[in-house]
Amino acid sequence: MNRVGIGVIGIGFMGFIHASICKELYNTELVGVADTDKKRLDDACSRLNVKGYLDYHELLDRKDVEAVIIATPEDKHLEPTMAAAKTGKHILLEKPIATTLDDADKIIECARNCGVKLMVGHTLRFEANYVKIWQGINSGILGKVIMINTRRNGTYSEAKRFAGRVPVSLYLGVHDADVVLWYINNQPIRVYAENVEGRVFHEFGVPDFTKILIKFKNGAVASIECGWALNDKWAGEKLPNEWPPMAGDLKVDVIGTDGSIHFSNIPPNLWCVDNNGWKIPVVDYVGSPFYNKLRGAWREEIEYFAKVITDDLQPIISGYEAKRALELILAAEMSARLSRPVNLPLRAEQLSKP
Repeated sequence: MNRVGIGVIGIGFMGFIHASICKELYNTELVGVADTDKKRLDDACSRLNVKGYLDYHELLDRKDVEAVIIATPEDKHLEPTMAAAKTGKHILLEKPIATTLDDADKIIECARNCGVKLMVGHTLRFEANYVKIWQGINSGILGKVIMINTRRNGTYSEAKRFAGRVPVSLYLGVHDADVVLWYINNQPIRVYAENVEGRVFHEFGVPDFTKILIKFKNGAVASIECGWALNDKWAGEKLPNEWPPMAGDLKVDVIGTDGSIHFSNIPPNLWCVDNNGWKIPVVDYVGSPFYNKLRGAWREEIEYFAKVITDDLQPIISGYEAKRALELILAAEMSARLSRPVNLPLRAEQLSKP
């Protein structure tokens, strides 16, 4: 079995998780990591026992790096992605693909012109509950899907960690933008959104919650609720090495002409209650260590990305699909700012307006 040599660019919260998984998978080898923060880089290298680079170009110069995972801040995806493509490295790029449609187009075009695989990390494509819903839709048991409601609300700690770097729609909402596009598989024609301004807005200047309503060409309607202002107690108490905090308040309702599918992480299938309250192990994304190995959708995603390279497959989530999710979220941001619906597709002159 060939192992894909992988470098990780950006070794913050997500980058470190990706790097840790690369060390564990049977079909990947973590070759090196890069970050501009020396303290963070040194800490990661020590914990991962891997070589680090302050200049990611030095990592890209390595012949044993066949692919890279790019987990830099959202507005800093373009340069490392294009540099990786131009050195012939396949790319797993953290979502969102970019923060502007222009950058998204440049990323997609560069990867295509350089002949490298580009996969965008819309992790819900690998999360078991969301995949089962998609399979149910495709089986035809629901008939025609006419309405989808999603909810993805996190705690204040998440907003504090980002400190206004991006709006919640680009951090959490873009996950569900990809989901509704994936499930409905039709052209969205209109978006309307409203923001809620509370503690997070007053401290960091970005909305606490955003509600998004999307109309599709085939008549279907989808709504997305996303936020990061739940009380931190929502996540429960973390127990060392076993019980990470709860992921958040997640929900999906898919309603068709002949049936419906419903998912919520409340109540859970596995929980613990003690004198400090109730706790839920997160087993969908990275999960509790399972025989000292990380499990969940992020592991499935990276394992699949390596298989895309070794078996010469087309990724199930392409740059084009990631761009569509970004466009939907940018339209929602515009709608909330203008207090009116916004038609899709977006035009260049719309994006140039303040």
